[in-house]
Amino acid sequence: MTVTTGRRLVPLAEATPPLYAGIDLGGTNIKAALVDDAGRMLAFHTEPTHVDRGPEDAAARMGGAVHVLAGMAGVAATDIARVGLGTPGSQDLPSGRILRAGNLPGWDNFPIRDRVAVHCGRDVTYANDANAAAYGEFWVGSGREYASLILLTLGTGVGGGIIIGDTNVEGAHSHGSECGHIIVDTSPTARTCPFGHQGDLEAYASATALVAAARAALAAGGRGPLADA
Repeated sequence: MTVTTGRRLVPLAEATPPLYAGIDLGGTNIKAALVDDAGRMLAFHTEPTHVDRGPEDAAARMGGAVHVLAGMAGVAATDIARVGLGTPGSQDLPSGRILRAGNLPGWDNFPIRDRVAVHCGRDVTYANDANAAAYGEFWVGSGREYASLILLTLGTGVGGGIIIGDTNVEGAHSHGSECGHIIVDTSPTARTCPFGHQGDLEAYASATALVAAARAALAAGGRGPLADA
């Protein structure tokens, strides 16, 4: 499925080379975009992650997404200088591996950077997804006037990116900016996130947590539009 509604796309004739493809792997969707050297978007593509199909299937489709983007923009995949890949969870960035991602069960210790590179035929730079999002805002977004910022990503989980003095905070196994695991509830009945952490922000503010809370409220006899649906 390809979606472009609501996004301003720059024509190839107005783009500033070189071109880059960016891929965001989420627990629910894969999103990919082709941008120019000024961070302006030429093409956008999204499709379901299908976590249950496993990491190799997703790597193949992410590699294919690079070719989809090239076709949408009217360029060859070889015209794309590099691909950037962001994934959630703990990572071994030097080796390009997902170590563990709570919203991607069964994907542990998978060499995702190199597998995506094989399927798209381009070199891939690997990063924590929220750190990549923070850098995007720092580069061409709402944080471009500032030297430091904190960004929260809200989706299947809760991620975080922190930039201090123009430097992206990575930390060991890309955990330096994982704001989703900040403890917000210390009570013994605090909710648990997919990683097994009790009382953290992800257990309350993620889409997964909100759906779980709504279902629990309905099961307990909650009333309202959802109960009537």
